[in-house]
Amino acid sequence: MGASAAVAPPKSVAPKPILTTYGLKRYLANVGQKTEPRALFRIVVRINYLFSHISEAEMTPILIKWCKRTDSPFDQAQIRQMVLDAKQRVLKHSSKRD
Repeated sequence: MGASAAVAPPKSVAPKPILTTYGLKRYLANVGQKTEPRALFRIVVRINYLFSHISEAEMTPILIKWCKRTDSPFDQAQIRQMVLDAKQRVLKHSSKRD
């Protein structure tokens, strides 16, 4: 090893978005109570865009707990259906853009 070998700098790694269930809970902490179905659905759609990698199975209990904490008048079945509908809407719109 007579000559010093040039060492390339490490490749930069793209930062991973911090979009975890913890991030979702923090996001919801800044969202007020939603009593109208349309207002809640808009929030659920927005959440599905922002946190698209979080599954319905993970998202639904977080939203149910949030609705209970904010005294929103929605039951578990309504919230579960909104999450499913929002996921479908996001998938449909994102596939149109591709």
